[in-house]
Amino acid sequence: MAVGNGKGNKFNQISNSHGLYIDDHHTVYIVDSDNYRIAEWKIGATSGQVVADGNRQGSRNNQLSSP
Repeated sequence: MAVGNGKGNKFNQISNSHGLYIDDHHTVYIVDSDNYRIAEWKIGATSGQVVADGNRQGSRNNQLSSP
């Protein structure tokens, strides 16, 4: 997962995580606050994918503010 890849904004990195959720399929969702996104990491994945936002901070429909 994102462990060992350092802090950053690439899909195999997170920056200032403020929460996570693991669903019944063992998929991990990480609140990546400094990148204004929620990332999804499936079992065995080497990088995550953005499932919410990733368009910087803001108030538009496609943005998050302090997730």
